[in-house]
Parts: sequence; structure tokens; C-alpha cells
Amino acid sequence: MTSPDKSGMEKNKGVLNGHLLLRGLVVPLPHDKETVIGRDNEQCDVALMDERISRAHASVIFQDGRYYICDKKSTNGVFLNGEKISGKAPLVVNDVIEIGPYSAVFVGSNHPQVHKSGRDRAVAPEAVESSLFSGHLSLVSLPDVIQLLNSIQKSGVLKVNGKSNKESVIGFDEGEVTSAVHEGTTGEEAFYAILRIKSGDFKFVPGQAPTAKEPMGRNTMSLLLEGSRRIDEGEMVENQDVLNAPPPMTRKLPKLPV
Repeated sequence: MTSPDKSGMEKNKGVLNGHLLLRGLVVPLPHDKETVIGRDNEQCDVALMDERISRAHASVIFQDGRYYICDKKSTNGVFLNGEKISGKAPLVVNDVIEIGPYSAVFVGSNHPQVHKSGRDRAVAPEAVESSLFSGHLSLVSLPDVIQLLNSIQKSGVLKVNGKSNKESVIGFDEGEVTSAVHEGTTGEEAFYAILRIKSGDFKFVPGQAPTAKEPMGRNTMSLLLEGSRRIDEGEMVENQDVLNAPPPMTRKLPKLPV
């Protein structure tokens, strides 16, 4: 089992609110329950869709004042900083957890990416408790807003207006995404399309979630992870297209008389 040295123990002091950074997402780690990671969308808090990952692969727990990563008898194991763990291992700030093809970094609440997320700064949870809250996507990203609504288990409708001024809608039932509508598309594909909206504004209206025309097949965290993967792959393809683009055509200019 991997164990930290004394300096690692010192670094871990004061980490009372741990988080995992996973594919650009901030995953909060509660004290009162384990955070289960695996392929099963029903029983896992973080669902990772890859055949190399077990249905319930790993979990993070808070015990005796610190966080631990646990291997839940997975087939391919859990790696901490490159070493396979046995049972459970204590976590230190900036530890890298590898589960199949995914890597997550363990950080405290003072990490810049945690501060940047809506959970800590851009959208205060107390603002969401009001009858209605809204904001601009230049100040907070949609994944941050969705994570916040998920973490405080809100029900209602998130309305998003991008550059086209056409309203896109995501429905929530106790924090879980239940429906999405975007320019005639519904379900998961609509949700992924909405995640690509980078500018405009949003408004959350609490209340009963709308009836889903096409039910979601994943939980909210899994939807966000898949959306992040698609966005990353899309950007990689765009960058590769730019690199492979032919040089611009030029025409020969006539020589000017001296």
C-alpha cells in the first residue's frame, strides 16, 4: 500500500474540504459519505464510461480527519502517483489518482480551479436559494453552474441564451439533469450541445422539472465528463485541421517599373 512520507503528512494538514480535478471538472468530496467512482451509472457518484473500469472501481472516503482513496476490488486496480494501491491509501495535496484511462488530482479548497468554479466564487450557493438567479457566461461557465445545482440538489429549469438568442433549456430534479432541449434536439445530444455555449447569459427558475421527451441515460456528473471529453476531442480535431491546412494561395504580382 502506498503511504506518504512525513513531508506529505505535513502537506495534508488543513485539507478539510477536498476535491478531485477530473477532466476540467471540480468534484467535491463530502465527509459524511464515500464518493464512489466506476462504470455503473446507478450506484456511482462519478461514472466513467470505459470498459477497463469496473462497475464500482474505487471510492474516496474521509476518515480520522483525512481523505483516503480506496480500491473496491477492481479488476485493473487503482494507481496513486504511478503506484498500484492495495486496499486504501491516504491522500496528499496534488496526488494523482489513475483509474483506467482517467487521471484525477486531489486538491484542497484553496486550489485556483476550485476558487474559479461556481461552487466557491462565481455563483454563491445562497444566491441559488432565492426565487430566481441568473448570470453571464463570461463570468461563470455552464459546467460550474450545473455542478452547483447538482451539489445543492435543486429542481427547476436552467435557461441558456447564447449568441443566436435561441433559448436552450436543461431540466433538473433534485440536482440531477432530467432533460435538455437545444434548437430542436432533445436528450443527451442536446445537453452536450448546450455545454458548448461559451457566451450569453443564463437564468435558473426553481420549481418542478419539465417532463423529459427523451430520458437521460447517465447521471449529471457522467454527463459533464462525457461533454468535457467531446469538447476536448473537438478542439483537438480543430487544431489538427489547422495544422494540416494547405498553405494560402498566392498570385504573382506584376513587376513594377523601376
